[in-house]
Amino acid sequence: MKKSLLFLGALLMLLGAATSISAQSFEWDVHFQTRFDNREHARTNLGTSRTIFGSVLSPTIGVSWGEGSKFMAGVELFAEFGNAEWLHTPTPIAYYNYKDEHFGAYAGIFHRSALKGTYANTIFSSSYTFYNQLIRGTLLQYQGKYGRIELGLDWTGLFNKATTTRECFRVFSAGRFEIPYFYAGYSAQMFHLANSGTGAKGVVDNIMIIPYVGVNFAQDLPLDKFYVQLGWQQSIQRDRTVSKEFQTPFGGELEVRLEKWGVGVLNIFYYGKNLLPFYGTYGSTLYTCEPYYRAPHNILNHAELYYTAVKRDGITLKFQLKFKSDGKRMGFEQVANLNIHLNNKQFGQNITFGRKREAVKSATLEK
Repeated sequence: MKKSLLFLGALLMLLGAATSISAQSFEWDVHFQTRFDNREHARTNLGTSRTIFGSVLSPTIGVSWGEGSKFMAGVELFAEFGNAEWLHTPTPIAYYNYKDEHFGAYAGIFHRSALKGTYANTIFSSSYTFYNQLIRGTLLQYQGKYGRIELGLDWTGLFNKATTTRECFRVFSAGRFEIPYFYAGYSAQMFHLANSGTGAKGVVDNIMIIPYVGVNFAQDLPLDKFYVQLGWQQSIQRDRTVSKEFQTPFGGELEVRLEKWGVGVLNIFYYGKNLLPFYGTYGSTLYTCEPYYRAPHNILNHAELYYTAVKRDGITLKFQLKFKSDGKRMGFEQVANLNIHLNNKQFGQNITFGRKREAVKSATLEK
């Protein structure tokens, strides 16, 4: 905690010194999430039965200047309810962001909400994104008339000779392109798990490529959302401690969603091979996706009923009932999720300093 306070103190000093450089605007941004997620997966291959319950607070402050530049810094506070050490060690946040009409870029430690792409469940699970809300690396984005694309790097583990921490990083990307009624897109990752200083040796690669196409029917019907989407899950994996050969499991996925007035139904049907061939050895260290993609019976189904009770003024409150099948048995999951995202722009606050002060001083001298 002392380190976090020193970090914030240094930031305030930096902001104070920056006022004499050029025109800036003071910025602030707050993310808050509380998630309750009860999973009943006994006697299935869907994953561990457990309850996730906690809150995450991520406040940041900073300055914006010039044509789209911004620097922000703050801290992430994570509280896991029921844990003896309920408050995890605070994590610093510090990043540079550039944004114009088409391009965007991030560098540093920044919030996952910066991602605009849609990522498949075979890349990120809902529990992974809750426990890992920060990206440590870089992100490049482009937004055009017909779609968007992004490419990022997240460095999740640093090699240290004295510890068992493994060096690992993820290169990820997503894109989506739309025309009336039709859309196409993809999500992809290359996850690299390498050696640790003590203990684990060898390198494992986990590559996922998920292209998809879809038809949007909502524009001609009295529905807020109605689409049918067909995707392909292609995995390329190799455990170099075992073999030099790649394993290439694959499968197809059909997704259908209907929604009106915040009430919706979602169904995802998967037919294919086990996409997590090394799960028994590396578990969630290698696979940050939903563990049910082990698909022992080659069939999976995810049916969901949800209600978005609130979605306004930066607040989203959503309830979900999920019914998952591993091909033989059913699991049940209940989720309540509150997200709050606030910043100075929502309140019309734009505190500018620097150049205006110099302009006033210049005008006074002229008189």
